[in-house]
Amino acid sequence: MFIENMDKSRIIRPRSGSHPDSVLFIFYKHLTSLRSVLSSNHKPAHRETCTCNKKATTMKILLSTILILSLTLYLSAQQTFQWGVRAGGESTDVINDITSQGDDIYVTGRFSGQFVSGNETADGEGMTDIYLLKLDKKGNTVWLRSLAGEGANNASCIATQEKNIFVGGTISGSVRSEKDRFNGNGTALFVSSWNEKGKVNWLVRLPYSGHATLDVLEIAPDGSLLAGGLLQGTLEAGDKKLKCPGEKRAWSVAFSASGDPSEATLSSGKGSHRLVSAAFDKEFNLYRLFSVSGDFSIDRDTTVVFPRSMKTGLVITKTNKAGNTDWIKTLRGTGYNEGVKILAGKTNELVVCANFNDELKLQDTILSTDSQLEAVLLAFDTSGGFKWVKTILSPVKARAMDVLFTRHGNILVSGYFRTSYVVNGEHYSTDVTGGNIFLLQLNSKGEPVWHDEPGREVSGFCKAFTLDKTGNVIFAGGFRGELALQDDKLKSAGKEDILIAKYFNCLQKEAKITGECTLCPGGETELTVSGDFSTYLWNENEWGENRLVVSEPGVYRVTAFDRQGCAASDTVEVVVLKNGSTGLPPEVELHPGERIILSAESGYAFYRWDDGTETAQREISYAAELDSALLHLAAETFNGCLVTDSVTVRFRHEKNRAVAFNAFAEAWPNPVNDNLSWFVRTEKPTDVTVILTDSRSVTVYSRQFKGYTPHSVKSIDMSGLAGGSYLLNIRAGDMSYQQKIIKK
Repeated sequence: MFIENMDKSRIIRPRSGSHPDSVLFIFYKHLTSLRSVLSSNHKPAHRETCTCNKKATTMKILLSTILILSLTLYLSAQQTFQWGVRAGGESTDVINDITSQGDDIYVTGRFSGQFVSGNETADGEGMTDIYLLKLDKKGNTVWLRSLAGEGANNASCIATQEKNIFVGGTISGSVRSEKDRFNGNGTALFVSSWNEKGKVNWLVRLPYSGHATLDVLEIAPDGSLLAGGLLQGTLEAGDKKLKCPGEKRAWSVAFSASGDPSEATLSSGKGSHRLVSAAFDKEFNLYRLFSVSGDFSIDRDTTVVFPRSMKTGLVITKTNKAGNTDWIKTLRGTGYNEGVKILAGKTNELVVCANFNDELKLQDTILSTDSQLEAVLLAFDTSGGFKWVKTILSPVKARAMDVLFTRHGNILVSGYFRTSYVVNGEHYSTDVTGGNIFLLQLNSKGEPVWHDEPGREVSGFCKAFTLDKTGNVIFAGGFRGELALQDDKLKSAGKEDILIAKYFNCLQKEAKITGECTLCPGGETELTVSGDFSTYLWNENEWGENRLVVSEPGVYRVTAFDRQGCAASDTVEVVVLKNGSTGLPPEVELHPGERIILSAESGYAFYRWDDGTETAQREISYAAELDSALLHLAAETFNGCLVTDSVTVRFRHEKNRAVAFNAFAEAWPNPVNDNLSWFVRTEKPTDVTVILTDSRSVTVYSRQFKGYTPHSVKSIDMSGLAGGSYLLNIRAGDMSYQQKIIKK
């Protein structure tokens, strides 16, 4: 395949060997221009300078769900400014990365002198120091921490998992955070873990000489970490030492969840190598993306040789859980090639994002451009099979800076372009002469779904952004001078301050789980989610439809997303119906001429006695020809659970039976082991009160029966009572019945 640029009359071809100029993602014209962007329903933009590969956790995946929107619904979502806060001091302060965990927002970078956020202040000690800032969902400063020491210190990456915040970067000499001091000499890369209260759990130094960068900080499925980047010199990781004094090589170090280095690797070959991105899938396979400018090898089995005509390129590797290389792919080029990121999706797909000029080749696919720089997305399956390629074409320049999977499996890419760009035949342009930001969403086939170009030429820029758990956009960037956020104005205190702003991007939605929450023993029930949603996440780990068939008891939670990625949630508890009775007494007695009404508890959808009666009650009369009869009842709950019960009727053929005080009520057996049965003879339904007291006149049972049906048998469970004598008192209107009951 050969892909050629459009509009060649406007193409500017760089000199041979020239390097693309650095990009400043200019964002707000002034904050009133941002207001105009919002009022016209444009999506805000972002740039993320740090190439750290955050694990595809909730906050990182949620980053892109907000943009799921078809072209026919383009610009239908409204965005409302919520709040904006500035932080910084009197010097130059830089924000390098931002992430979120639930409603909490974490940002990190470097500062000089003093850093102020809200009522919190951090004092620096060196040329530059590191700050870690936590904000709540309203932009209030929860806490501010610093990692300070002599020399130049900088945080380049941040990632979170549950209650742990991981920060990586560069430090010089000894550094401290509050009362904790971490001693060391010389310059070192570092990886650290912080808890949600801002205390350092651990900090690991990787001393180096020469030149080194930390570009990757990836969390593995088991909570361990992978860090990596570029090295020219020596790097120490625990008892392991990596050496490459003459050439730039790609390095990586694996850490346990507690920060212990466990494995270190270093590339070999010719030219320069750099690990720019890494990603784990759910099976613990590791995918890595390297930018190289010569022959490359990461182990004995993966050697890539570049021909003289193509000395630059990208290398993609897959390493399985056992540490063996499954496959390696190579994109060879003739000009400048820049790897951006590799993504591992949840449904057997990989996406690689890169920038190139001149020519880039993958097997029989040849990409060619006359632009200064062009962006490209390539999709693979996890077996390394090539699926498709899409380029972001521009007559001048199009540079991708970040790419993410949405929760729905779509692809969001952001970057920078000049004059115009084309994707899949769709043409987008800008009247901003200095360049503009693009936000572009593609479906799983690489077809455009949504786009926006919100950049403006001013002395402020957006550097990174994330989403909170419900899809609200949180921007982070830098600015100089005065910015107007709607009716609020933020003024920088130094040469450059940082800006964090939140925009409500979702309508308030409600998801409600309906269905029967009582589970039959060994049975199933179906839960259904109501509301206008398109994607459903059950119990934080199972993607499905709006219906879920449940066969186990427990708490079930659903997070439902609409087409824009806006979320709502609901929780229910499913319980198992206990095997038990319908309230029938285990046994009743009838004497000549007597009749009783057996009455099951209400709350069932259907009743059926063994004689065909389909009501909760059944009238039984004395039968002279029988000594006893066993009666059966089946009752069905509203969700289909079947409960069976039985009662034994004993026919006493003697005519007289002793009844205490009067014969308007009776109770039996006496003495009693477990259940004491009773009934009342009245002419019509009436209210009946039953009280049972012990020998000390302490009430052990009391219940009122509203509208008691005459002759219906009820029972009292005395199995849990101590042996001894009790007094039963039954009252109905002005009639009463008392009898001494002996509990065995």
